[in-house]
Amino acid sequence: MCRAASFLVISMLLVTLMGNTGHCQEGNITFAHSLYAHEVAEGKYSGRGTIKICAARGEKESFLVIVANKGKVPELTFPNTMVFPPVPAVTFTSYLVSKTICRIPKDPKLARKRKFNPRRTELAARAFPDKLVMPKGTERADGRVIFWVTLEVPQDAEPGEYYMFVDVKKDEKTFTANFTLKVWNFKMPSKTSFRMAAGIPRGTKISGNESALRRCENNFAAHHVSCRSVRDPKVTFKDGRAVVDWSEFDTRMRWLIDTQGMNWFQFPFAYVVGGHGKRYVQTFGKFGRGNISEEFKDNYAAAVKEAAAHLKEKGWLDKFFVNFSDEPYENQYEETRTLAKLISDAAPELKPACFGPFPNRELAGSVKHWITHIYHLDPRWKDGLGRSLGKEKIEGIRKLLGEEIKKGSLWSVYNPLEDYTLASAPAEQRTLYWWCFKEKVHSMMQWTVHDGRREPKLNHEWNSIWVYVDSDNNIVNTIRWETTREGIEDYEYLRLLEKKKGREEADKICSELVRSITDRTLEPRKIIEARRKIGEMLDEKKKEKEKKP
Repeated sequence: MCRAASFLVISMLLVTLMGNTGHCQEGNITFAHSLYAHEVAEGKYSGRGTIKICAARGEKESFLVIVANKGKVPELTFPNTMVFPPVPAVTFTSYLVSKTICRIPKDPKLARKRKFNPRRTELAARAFPDKLVMPKGTERADGRVIFWVTLEVPQDAEPGEYYMFVDVKKDEKTFTANFTLKVWNFKMPSKTSFRMAAGIPRGTKISGNESALRRCENNFAAHHVSCRSVRDPKVTFKDGRAVVDWSEFDTRMRWLIDTQGMNWFQFPFAYVVGGHGKRYVQTFGKFGRGNISEEFKDNYAAAVKEAAAHLKEKGWLDKFFVNFSDEPYENQYEETRTLAKLISDAAPELKPACFGPFPNRELAGSVKHWITHIYHLDPRWKDGLGRSLGKEKIEGIRKLLGEEIKKGSLWSVYNPLEDYTLASAPAEQRTLYWWCFKEKVHSMMQWTVHDGRREPKLNHEWNSIWVYVDSDNNIVNTIRWETTREGIEDYEYLRLLEKKKGREEADKICSELVRSITDRTLEPRKIIEARRKIGEMLDEKKKEKEKKP
């Protein structure tokens, strides 16, 4: 049979298969984009039948499979070989979307936060769809089972369109549904340019358990997130010099940077003072409130200088932010300025940074990297307790921040908690990274992704639970954690477009979704369409070079 005839027969077979799949006798199979997560949970899903997934080579993409089902939780299986054309080693991971039991704020206004309202039935049950757990067939099915599926396209996949099938097995019967995958003719960067750093889960046994820590780091790396804090090496001082054993530190950083691809960490030795009246013990010398000893100054400067020289030699210096204080109060500004000057004088290439304080005249010129809360930047933005800094103060903050950036200062986002509460729609989490691109924010920090000392809440300023930790000290993914990965990949799409078509073209598409931090689209289709539009622009096929005779 000739090649064209073979193609025709296979195509006719695919049309026949696709026309008869997607619906089964005992329940419907529905595909939806992952942005529909909360809508699906409320029964407002769309995309019945076939869904079209688009991904670059080396990219992960997520979608949902919703099975109208009664009784036992079904099993999802994916064939190793696709029908046509063959695609090498596309891998799938499927999770069951589980509900999280959470505490509801007493104030009913907080339970109706911003642009998304969970159903009363969800609130009454104190549960909300959030956790992604491996299906074991033991969870109770209530008529609709939702699976989150992550598809990973290999770097060497051939560009083109693939037709794929999912088998749903239940009670010894198998039902087949289909979707399509378009592989773009470009690759995702092997290492992300956006710098997202977060603290490992607190209140757990992960940090003290080497194997659990490695699993945690693997999980972070898969979501393009860096473990922001690494243990400082031991330092001693001799004849005005800092003597450091870097061997263990270097082994760790080679693993995190070279193997895991992480890119944003807290600078060694610099972090010595905290706000909120909290003190961190260091070995540099006496350090009392408003009283920094000469011994401390000399040793601190020597340690910072040694760390900067070592990281520069290793080629890692640009992967560290030099945070030395956590939300200092006004009565700590004098010592804050002193510490910042010690850092700048010891290593002029460093930019001293503070977590939390909004840009102000008292610290301007000393702090050269502002790591600020989002609600410091827009008067319409309110924190979890309904507070705002006010229009006049925020206008002053933005004006000063602009002046500081023109002088070479950096700025980053700190603790974007408002977008990651349980009640936030996935679209809200993803457009946060489009906003970062628009505002030229190159990095973001989150103090921890799981605080074991707190309960999850629907709407609360301190809802710092982005993932969960099981009894074996494994990270349990969530819809919000997966959309973090997707959002950072959106940012990379925009960066690739900027490189190919220019900043103006990238800003134009970005502005269709994001006008300000409080004015971002929550319509999933618009985000999907914008991402695909960028993909089409990047997918232009390379012209083959003319061969000379």
